[in-house]
Amino acid sequence: MAVRKLQPRETDEQRRARERAAPVLRARKAQAPTSDHNDELEAIAESAGVPFADVYEAWSERAGIRQYDAGVTRLQAERDAVDDVRAMYPTRRKGLAI
Repeated sequence: MAVRKLQPRETDEQRRARERAAPVLRARKAQAPTSDHNDELEAIAESAGVPFADVYEAWSERAGIRQYDAGVTRLQAERDAVDDVRAMYPTRRKGLAI
């Protein structure tokens, strides 16, 4: 017979903290790039020789501008922002001193 380990009960304070954090976590998840965009952004950062955080920040800013100022959907704004970021960070050529 298998012995089942009991989980400690969640306190009221823990439950309230979890409920307060839920909208923030959902918002972050909704704003995160899709895996396709994430892979593209990582490739852009690697080929340009810049940190991924810089590329992601530029992409996020461009996507937000396109979504709200141009009035396009978030998905279309993200797609177009990848092209914007690709133009902002040209590929670094091997063998050249910078």
